[in-house]
Amino acid sequence: MRDTKGNWILEFSKFLGVCSILETELWNIFEGLTLLLEQEFHSVD
Repeated sequence: MRDTKGNWILEFSKFLGVCSILETELWNIFEGLTLLLEQEFHSVD
């Protein structure tokens, strides 16, 4: 993930096994938002 200036601030990975591209993208959104909330980044664009 990047901040508003494009600087790298956070990354994550997760093994999903066999799944569709849509499932992968939805997991990415879910995990990303969960991590942002856990790290107390409350403003997301």
